[in-house]
Amino acid sequence: MGKTIRITPTIKDGAVVSNGIIFDITEVTNVTDGLGGTQLLKSISAILDAASFPKMDILFFRKGSAVLDLGTLGSLPDSAASAAINGNEFIGGVTLNAIAAGGSGDLNGTFVQSTLNVDLMLGSEENSQSIYMAGINRNGASFTFDDADDLELVLGFE
Repeated sequence: MGKTIRITPTIKDGAVVSNGIIFDITEVTNVTDGLGGTQLLKSISAILDAASFPKMDILFFRKGSAVLDLGTLGSLPDSAASAAINGNEFIGGVTLNAIAAGGSGDLNGTFVQSTLNVDLMLGSEENSQSIYMAGINRNGASFTFDDADDLELVLGFE
C-alpha cells in the first residue's frame, strides 16, 4: 500500500554556497509501518517559491541524533560532518535537477521538480518509524532562498 508524506524543512533564508547546506538533518515521522521497518521511496517532488530552482541533493539517513549536525545553514558541511554521517547510517541520496525561470516546472514563480522511479529502500532504527533527511546545494554556484519555509518536499512511498 502506498503513502505520501509532505514535509517543509527549515531552509537557509538567504544565500547558500555551492555544496552548502540548504537544510540540516530533518526528521520525517511515520515513514515505516512498524518499528525498525523499511519503506520503498518511489518518488520525490519539491515545490519551491523562488525565481528559479537549484540543483540539490536530498540525503537520507536511518538515524538522527543531537550529535548529527552538518553545520551552519548556507555554509559547507563541517569537517566533522562526514564522521557524524557515517555514524548515523547514511542510506542514499536523490538529485533534483535545476530549473531555470521559464523552464519546464516553472509555474510563474513557484517551481515544481520531481524525480520518479527512485526505488530507494529506506529503513528506520529498531525503536523508530522515522527516517532523516538533509539537503545540499549542487547548483555549481551560490543560490539565494527568500524565506525559511519556501521549500516543500513530497515523498511518495510504495
